[in-house]
Parts: sequence; C-alpha cells; structure tokens
Amino acid sequence: MKRNRCWAMLLLLCLTALVTGCKDDDDSSNGTGKQEVAEFKVAVIMPAKDQSRWKRTADWAQQIMDDAQVLCDRRVRINLEWHDEDASDVESYIREVAASEDYAAIIGPLSTEKARVAAMACRDRHKLLVLPKTGNAEFQRVYASKDYVFNLTQNDIMQAEVMFSLLEDTHVEGYKSYLGLITSDDNYGDTFRQWFGYLATEKYYETAFVSLIDKENTVEDALEDFYNENRDKNIGRVFFAPSESEDLIRADKEITRLKELAQKDEAYLKYYIEPTLFCADACVTDRVAKEVKNDYEGVDLAASPQSGFNASYQAKFGEEPIGGEPQLLDAIYLVYYSLTAMLADGHELIEDETDSDGQPQRWSPLWKYFVKVVDADTETDLSWMPWSAQMAFVLLESGVYPSISGASSDFTFDKKYHSAVTTSTYRHWRLHNGKFVTLEYLTA
Repeated sequence: MKRNRCWAMLLLLCLTALVTGCKDDDDSSNGTGKQEVAEFKVAVIMPAKDQSRWKRTADWAQQIMDDAQVLCDRRVRINLEWHDEDASDVESYIREVAASEDYAAIIGPLSTEKARVAAMACRDRHKLLVLPKTGNAEFQRVYASKDYVFNLTQNDIMQAEVMFSLLEDTHVEGYKSYLGLITSDDNYGDTFRQWFGYLATEKYYETAFVSLIDKENTVEDALEDFYNENRDKNIGRVFFAPSESEDLIRADKEITRLKELAQKDEAYLKYYIEPTLFCADACVTDRVAKEVKNDYEGVDLAASPQSGFNASYQAKFGEEPIGGEPQLLDAIYLVYYSLTAMLADGHELIEDETDSDGQPQRWSPLWKYFVKVVDADTETDLSWMPWSAQMAFVLLESGVYPSISGASSDFTFDKKYHSAVTTSTYRHWRLHNGKFVTLEYLTA
C-alpha cells in the first residue's frame, strides 16, 4: 500500500513540476502567495583550522535543500552556527546548546573527547546529535543505546581492517612480515592500538613495535623506535594513525632530515631505510598536502562511488573531497528531512513528555523522525541529487517516507540501536606533488 502511495506521489510531483515550472521560490501552492517558513538553529562543532572546506560543503548542501523545497507548502530553513572545537569554551558551549530549546540539533564534534561531552549533554532533552566521523569503537559501543546519537561512519576497526586489506599483496608466504604502529596515546589512537596486534596476527603479520605519541614520546621518538627495530626485523610498513594531522608534518621533517644525513654520510647510508608510513584518515588535510616533501600512502573516509558525489564535487570545486565532507552533507540533509517529517506529523521541536519515572520532561521528538527517514524502505529510491531532494521533500511533507541514499552511504543503520551506519566507503590515496591522488575506493 505504501509503495503504491509513493508512486502516486511521484506521478503527482512530475505533473506539478510541469505546471509550476517557472514558479518563483517565494510562491506557494497553498494559495497564500508565500510559503510558510519554519526556521531552526543547528550547531556545527569542529576545529576552526579545518572549517573552510566544511563551510563550503555546508553552503552547497543548504543551497540544494533550500532550492528543493520550492513545491512545499512550508519551507524548513536551518541557520548553521559554527563553533571551534578547540576553543577553551567548547564544553560549556556544547552544554548550553544541548539544554537550549532554540537549537534543533548538533552536528559534530569530531574528536571522541568532545563527542562524549555532547552525548552526555544531549541526554536531558534528547537533542539530536549527528556525528559525521567520530570513529572510536568504544565510544560507539557505549553510546549505542542512546536513541538520539547517530554516527555516519563505522568505527575505526573497519578503517584498520581496510588498511590491512591493502597490504595483502605485500605478504610473502613462508617469510615473517613485520609491521609497526605509531599512533596517538588518546581516544583516537585507542582503537588502532587495541586492534592492531589482533588484526596483524589474523593476517599473518608480526608486530615489530607499537609506539604511542604523547607529550613525552614525540613523533621523532616514535621514528627512532622504527629505526632501532628495523635493524633486525626489516619492517615493511608502519601504520601511522595520529589524532593530529600536524604529526605527519613533523614526521615528514624528521624523515627528510635523516634522509639528508644519510646522503652525506656513506656509512650511515649503508644502514638507512626510509620508513614507509601508511596513514589513517586524520592525516588528510590541505595543510599536510602543501607542506610535506615526501610521498605517503593511506586511507580516509570518502563518498560512495555510486552516489556521484565525487564527480559533482570535483566539477563544482575543482578538487576531490576530503575529511568527511560527504558525511557532513549527509548530516545536513538528514536534519532537514527529519524536521520536515516532524512538522508534517504535527509535532514541535520541544514537547512535554513523561520519563520512565513518571516525571514531566521537555524532550525533542526529532530523533524519532531521523530514525523514520533512514529506516524507510520503499521502491522510491532517491539520492542526494537536487531533483531527488525535491521529490523527497514533497513526499515527506505529505507523510510518505521514501527510501533515501546519501553521498556517503545508503543510510542503512544497525536495526537494534540505529547508532551507526553499517557500511562506510574509504578511498585509498597516495600523496604526491601536493595532492592526495585517489587510487581506489573500498567499502567496508
């Protein structure tokens, strides 16, 4: 029955689009001459140093969302409020936004530490929290049962598995193959540290060393660990998973210094072997591309190749997306769609509810509509493209939930908790001449 309704609505949309082809954005089919506008505030929290790309992608997403509502009786408008994740006041800001009835949702933060603060703060109001790229496995496990927390990427165990899968061609049966790990001694590095040995053993590799970067053990010290171990073990690759991209810049300077030293000293050159760093997603930034001198290889989060996002992004901006930009676009789309569905169902952003103890509470029902949007399974298979977004808004406003896929995934979440998507796409890249060149895409 629902499928028939969806096809009927699609037919109606096509007919309506023909009739209203040149209709002004301010006109409306509700007979008032003006669309009703429902405005909402959404906080976006991420490091200011990387916000330029994200703001560009967010502006693009909002333009598509605004244009796609031309046939709706009521237009949802979102005002994004950006905040620096590294600011000294970020934790108080998160708590203020989470408690406020003026904000519909929070997108971000990126780090596990700040995401944990946000997840705790959003509990009282059940404020919608959408995390584009927080991959710490323990965080996703602990907050899986929180119905208002949604991760748009799988945990970093999947990223580590993808990294290992790309090494399979280098393993020689019958010979010991050694790998090393340099990662941060923090929440970002936890997943890599905890799973590296297990995955290495599963793939028949030997763990040569694990070096944790902190205030006392610097990147330079970690590279020294490599050189000391490499004298006897001939280490093939070093997984490099720092939480800060600046650590790759520092590593590059140290590798360059030692390389120059080896070229000047023949005795040193005889024993010098340059470490082959295989980098995780946090290493991918514009600054890294501009400043490093040596070539590197690694993986980072990407758009689904089938979505067409990569080609559209390159056509619009002249370069490839990096750093979770497809996930950010999806986050913005899903907040728009959830708000549209919530309003169409006659609900408000904050409503009076009763908790399990029978106590009155002021909660947001928006997360419930997020679940309804991503769970929809019909024959109307819509994408992130503008024409699909227009269809999605018309259907959602009518109370019909179409199947929608995003730029980064098909929005299939785990059915029990809806805590995270069940598939993520990574790109295998090589950094050469100041550019992250895509070699292939892998879906985990």
